[in-house]
Order: sequence, then structure tokens, then C-alpha cells
Amino acid sequence: MEHNQLDIPHLSEVNNNSGFRVSFRKNTGLIGQSDGFIVTAATSLWLPLSSQALFGFFRDEKMRAQWDVLSNGNPSQEIASISYGNHPENRISILQFSFFFTAAASIGLAAIVISQLYLLVSHQLELRAWSLC
Repeated sequence: MEHNQLDIPHLSEVNNNSGFRVSFRKNTGLIGQSDGFIVTAATSLWLPLSSQALFGFFRDEKMRAQWDVLSNGNPSQEIASISYGNHPENRISILQFSFFFTAAASIGLAAIVISQLYLLVSHQLELRAWSLC
């Protein structure tokens, strides 16, 4: 596996330690994953907040839709948590999201699921036919 990193300096008047890092990795031969390139990007920034205030913002279920793009603006609820470490706030949360589908979205989702099942069954039948030859 090949690893190459490219650092792109990010000019910041607030903090000279800010930066932008891009990592490129060639993905070949991993089972269940397509061959190709994986690009990862990260940056850092300084916020004029205490660590407790920032942590509280990220932990608040009502605020999650403001920063979590995967929530798609839908509310979430913590349904379970796994504690670790000595501090009670150190935990892994399991969240449940409320998704609201329109009839069109539900039909579209059902069509995608059906087409994926069709491809899976077709592929299985091809494999069986091939093994009979």
C-alpha cells in the first residue's frame, strides 16, 4: 500500500500552527473495497471557546443537526452509551436518528433496495451457472 502526503500551508493570523493536510492512498486488493485512490483532508483551527463549552456543544443532541452533515437536519436521541475511562463524560454514544421520508423518497429507496437485491441474486445465479460448467 502506497502512502503519500501533501501539506498545504494555510495562512492564519490567529494561530500559526493551523494548516491543511491532504493524504493520498492507493487502495488495491482489499476485499470488499474497490481499487482506486482514497483522499483524506484535515485542517485545524483555533476557536475562542473553552474546551468544556466546545465539548458541550458537540454532546448536545439538540445541537447535532447544526454540525453533523450525516444527520441531514434530523433530530437524534441517545439510546445507549458505553462508558470508558475515569471521567463520566468519557463514553461512546449510540444515537438514533428520526428520518422523515416523503412518499416519493420511500418509493425511490424501495426501488434502490430492489435493484440491489436483483443484482445480488443475478450475480449469485451467474456464479452457480459458472460452477456447473
